[in-house]
Amino acid sequence: MHQISFVIIFVCLISIQDVFGQLTEAGFEIGAFNFSGDLSRKYSLKSHRPAASVFLRSNISNAVGLKYGISGGMLNGINKISDPDAGQSSDENFNVFLLEAFGLFEFYFLDYKSKGSRVHWTPYLSLGLGVFTFLGDVAKNTDYSKVQPAIPFGLGIKYQVSKKIDLGFEASARATFFDNLDGVGDDVPPGQDYDLGNKYDFDAYFFIGFTINYTFYFIPCPYGYD
Repeated sequence: MHQISFVIIFVCLISIQDVFGQLTEAGFEIGAFNFSGDLSRKYSLKSHRPAASVFLRSNISNAVGLKYGISGGMLNGINKISDPDAGQSSDENFNVFLLEAFGLFEFYFLDYKSKGSRVHWTPYLSLGLGVFTFLGDVAKNTDYSKVQPAIPFGLGIKYQVSKKIDLGFEASARATFFDNLDGVGDDVPPGQDYDLGNKYDFDAYFFIGFTINYTFYFIPCPYGYD
């Protein structure tokens, strides 16, 4: 009897998330990180480095989803510094591995999952919160915390291949409150033209990629347990 009760309660607890939506999805994303900061101020295709993400998504309604997961990948930046007076030039660069955890809301423009809907795709916007850490030569500095907050936001498009499988593409940015991802902070010597640092802005990184997710349908609890 105790075993049967445990199974019933377990099924009920799983189906509680149906209060927040009819579906729960699991998926992954394959794409690339990019960086903007002191050593790389412009978005450059040459700076793309491999990245991936795994996530879960709870559908709060047909218009809003809650997505949470982890991402990891490489960040790279380079800045060519020249000294015309000395006739010399040099390359300042960095490479780090970045790992983040995130939770964000997605806002769908089209009701593409409703039963009987003739629309099977939708553009969407996303906004949330995250934290990240990083490993590499620039992370050996102990003057600051290796765990930092970020604000992820972006846009994407999803297409429902079947009732259980969605494909998509998204592009998002991570605004940070941190200026040492590239190892160059706000300690700029007086008179320098900010070739290697700007104390008036923070670093940021970007994630673009293709997504695929699988939808799980849960059996409602047949008993009226509260």
